[in-house]
Amino acid sequence: MTPLLRTIGTSWHAGEIGIAHEHAASAVVRRTLGWLVDAVEVSDDAPRVVVACPSGERHELGAMLATAAGTHAGWRVIYLGADVPSAQIAAAALHHDAAAVGVSIVAPEDAATARSELVALRKALPTRTALLAGGAAVPSMG
Repeated sequence: MTPLLRTIGTSWHAGEIGIAHEHAASAVVRRTLGWLVDAVEVSDDAPRVVVACPSGERHELGAMLATAAGTHAGWRVIYLGADVPSAQIAAAALHHDAAAVGVSIVAPEDAATARSELVALRKALPTRTALLAGGAAVPSMG
């Protein structure tokens, strides 16, 4: 789905499709990813991962892709959605005794805020909890 999402985003930015087309395609992708996650039974004792988009990140499809991939890899995924403050992500990770936290950062409202959210999240998590960051904006965050 990643190539499809890139094509949709590129087409929207180029003015080849309208926002209604982009939103309709995103809705189909959301439903499909939800179906993929719901189709898998994960063991109660599977390792847990919390997946979210930090504050200021409203593009959640990358996090949903990570949720589907993690579920199909046998992880119990706790999906929090878009625009979640780092303190709340860390609280969920602690509550669920997560082995990892995954965040998706595609097009944050403010790169400096996104960077500070990641730093705060790392500090709030136990050292045993892995922090994984992915998305188009991550390489430019330094």
